[in-house]
Amino acid sequence: MIASDALPVEKPDSTAAAEMPHMMLSLGIDPALLQLDHPALYAGMESVCAGCGSKDECRKDLAEGTAASHYISYCGNAATLSLMSDRPDLASR
Repeated sequence: MIASDALPVEKPDSTAAAEMPHMMLSLGIDPALLQLDHPALYAGMESVCAGCGSKDECRKDLAEGTAASHYISYCGNAATLSLMSDRPDLASR
């Protein structure tokens, strides 16, 4: 569990974290459900994504459909995403 006071207050520019919902979908996670049910967690993950130094690799994997196989090696949100991918309540339909 993450304490909500440990998460950033400011929301990053949505284009800076544009890859995040695509990554979630590639892992079977519905980003809209996460944002609705856990807005502070979503905002924290956006901040991590916005500051990521692996954008080129992420975009390439998303475009090639290989992100689900490779994200763990470069994504700052990998641990959180891995935990979420096993949650049926967050599954994309």
